[in-house]
Amino acid sequence: MGEERASLHRRLRVPEARRGTSTRRAVFGVVDLETTGLSTDDHLILEIGLVVQCGGRVVRRFSTLVDVPAPIPRSIVALTGISRRDLEGAPGEEAALRAFAEVVRSEGVQALVAHNAPFDRRFLERAWARYPLAMDLPPFLCSLRLARRWIRAPRHGLDALVAQLGIRGQARHRALGDAEMTSALWTELLARARLRGIHSLEDLRSAGEPGRSGPRRRRVTPPSASA
Repeated sequence: MGEERASLHRRLRVPEARRGTSTRRAVFGVVDLETTGLSTDDHLILEIGLVVQCGGRVVRRFSTLVDVPAPIPRSIVALTGISRRDLEGAPGEEAALRAFAEVVRSEGVQALVAHNAPFDRRFLERAWARYPLAMDLPPFLCSLRLARRWIRAPRHGLDALVAQLGIRGQARHRALGDAEMTSALWTELLARARLRGIHSLEDLRSAGEPGRSGPRRRRVTPPSASA
């Protein structure tokens, strides 16, 4: 009887293994960065926001400012509201990255998600390479790429999608606020993936993994006085 039960369990496990990791059980880390500009050669990460979700439920939030060793451009101060005074007491880049990496590791994040992921990935990969961090970055998935495929909308920027889908607004152009809104968008995209027969993390990666380059995330210009 024990052997028959063990054999049945083995047979039941085979289809599950073939399907891969269910998107309902996968752990996603929705990440957003604020930076001092658009170029990884000339600019640095200014703020990191992370929302860890699994099964449509947020399991952890993380955010940190980063004490950059350079003046913050006035256009970035206008866009984000982050000034040099806000960075007093903030960790340097290495300490901030190590804290971020520890959350990713401890929560078992299997994929990082970002809206226009090539932008965030380039900055993180460049920063990652500067320090002897003990873990590799998880693969990235791009919510912008999937939204363009699965959501009919005149525009697919985060602001437009948040308004169209009725997602609760958060602090815009702050890393955690943008990560919160992208996390809600990601939950919607996962539901749409299942309607299209995409139930595994592996199939989702085939559909939503970004290429090595992508459109610029946003123009870094201060808002107009009438905005």
